[in-house]
Amino acid sequence: MSAPALHHSGRCDECGFDSNTMDNDALVDAIASFSVDADALSDARPSPEVWSPREYAWHMRDAIDWYAERIELVLTTERPQLEGRDFSVDPAPGRSPDVAPVVARLRALTPEQWQRVGIGSSDGGGRDVRNLASRLAHECVHHALDMEQSR
Repeated sequence: MSAPALHHSGRCDECGFDSNTMDNDALVDAIASFSVDADALSDARPSPEVWSPREYAWHMRDAIDWYAERIELVLTTERPQLEGRDFSVDPAPGRSPDVAPVVARLRALTPEQWQRVGIGSSDGGGRDVRNLASRLAHECVHHALDMEQSR
């Protein structure tokens, strides 16, 4: 199972998420709207190749933490190299996802901070904070739908 990839246009055909239609506040609102208690979700996979709702929650915990770390690195380091991560592996059991810290950090940013850039590992291209927040917002929207559909 792999994380959904945004098309270059910023629109996901699977879930309808479109970062091109969203300002920074709307991106943060999309992240803030993601709330799930992993302990209350089912462990049952709808099919062998589809994660259970609880596994999706654990995946989201990992994705939220990873994006929060990347955002913080870009905000505190000049043009850092951003390492990739393989999210296709089954997530480890553990705590529920928590978007509150990254939401608070993003809500406090100045316009200049939204434009700070890190260097992506996959293509060497720049990833500004808005791009990272957009990718996280997409993860939140997309996987909330995945969890709903796998119940």
